Amino acid sequence: MAGGSVQTEDAGDGTVNINSQPSGAKIYIDDQYKGTTPFSLLLKSGNYTIRAEKVGYKSESKRIIVNSSKRTQLTFILDKQGGSLFIRSSPTSAKVYLNNQYQGESPLTLKGMDAGSYSLTLSLEGYSDFRQTVVVNHGRESQVNARLKIMKPSISAPKDMVLIPAGEFEMGSNSGYKDEKPVHRVYLDAFYIDRYEVTVAQYRACVNSGQCEEFTTRYWSGKDQGRSKYCNWTASGRENHPINCVDWENANNYCQYINKRLPTEAEWEKAATWKNGRKHKYPSGKNTVSCADAVMKESGSWKQNGGCGKVSTWKVGSKMEEINGTYDMAGNVWEWVADWYGKSYYGNSPGRNPTGPNSGSGRGVRGGSWSYTASNLRGAIRSYDAPSVRGKYLGFRCARSPK
Repeated sequence: MAGGSVQTEDAGDGTVNINSQPSGAKIYIDDQYKGTTPFSLLLKSGNYTIRAEKVGYKSESKRIIVNSSKRTQLTFILDKQGGSLFIRSSPTSAKVYLNNQYQGESPLTLKGMDAGSYSLTLSLEGYSDFRQTVVVNHGRESQVNARLKIMKPSISAPKDMVLIPAGEFEMGSNSGYKDEKPVHRVYLDAFYIDRYEVTVAQYRACVNSGQCEEFTTRYWSGKDQGRSKYCNWTASGRENHPINCVDWENANNYCQYINKRLPTEAEWEKAATWKNGRKHKYPSGKNTVSCADAVMKESGSWKQNGGCGKVSTWKVGSKMEEINGTYDMAGNVWEWVADWYGKSYYGNSPGRNPTGPNSGSGRGVRGGSWSYTASNLRGAIRSYDAPSVRGKYLGFRCARSPK
C-alpha cells in the first residue's frame, strides 16, 4: 500500500492513522511492510504489532488493539540512532582506547555511540602508538584502518636506571586491602626508574647546591628526640644507605635537581610487579619474602628484628636484584610517589597514564620498609603520609620519561 492511501471501510474494520516524527518512516504490521508515514489503513478487529523504521533512527514498535468501526491515532517519535565505529589494525590484536578508556582489541566494532569526536589510541607492544581523532555520526559507521609502525630500538637506559617498556599491566590486588581494589588494566608509556633508592651521599650533593633541605637533630623535638638515631643523615657510616626522614617536598626537589621526577604510583607498581606480561606478588618475583630477599622485619619487635636484625636500613642494593633490575622496591624504606593518595581512586582511574587524584591530604608511599613485615612489602600494597612527614621509614627513588 502506498503512503497516503486509504482503504474503503467494511463492517468489522477499524481505521488506523499512522504518523511519525520525522515523516517518511517505513511501517511494518506484524512484520509485513505496509507503506511510509503518514498514511491510514483499515485493519480487521484484533491485536497488532506495528513497527516504524527510518535510516539514521532507532526503530520503534508499538502494540495496538483495533476495534470495529473505531479510528485509532498512532504517532511514532523516533530517536536518532547511535553511530558505530569499526577499527582494524595491521598487525591485529592492538589494544583500543577511546578517550583513554580501554575498549578491547582490534579488529573491533563499537555500536550505539553518541555522535561526536573521540580520541582514538591503538597500542601494541613493540610498535609505536597509533593516535587519531575520529568523528562518529548518528546512523553511520565510521572506519579506521591503522597501520602500526615498528618501534625503533630504545636507547640504553641512563646510568643506574632501568627501562620499563610501554604497555599494559594489571594494577591492584583482589586479595589485598580495599584500596587495592578493583584490579584494573592500565597502559603506561615507557619510562625509566632508578635502579636504587636515593642515598645519603646523593642527597648531600643536593643539600650542598642549596636546592634540598638538610635534616639535623634540630628537626626533632619532645618525645621524638630519641628517634633521630634512626635517621641516616646524622648517622655515621651510612653514606650509601637510603636517605630517610625526608618529606615529600624535598624528595620531589631532589628528583628535579637531577632532571628527573618522582614516579607515579602506577609506574612504581608496574616496575615492582610486572614483567613480560606476568604479574608478581613481590618485586623479587617470589610468592613470599624473607631477609634473604629484602631489608625487613621478619618477626617480633622492630626494635629487635627490624632491618633483618640491624634495627636500621642497609646499604642500597644489599639484597637480591628484582624482576626488572631494581633493588629494594620491597623493604629498606617506603618510597614517596608523585600522586596524591585516593582510597577509592582505583574505581575510576583512567586507563592510560594515571597520575592520581587532583588533591588530597596525603601523598602515596610504596614498598614497605626495614621496620615492616612481609605482608607490607607486597608490590600492590598502598599507603600514604602527610607530605610534611619525615619518618625514619620514608625515602624515595626517581623516574624519568624518555626524550
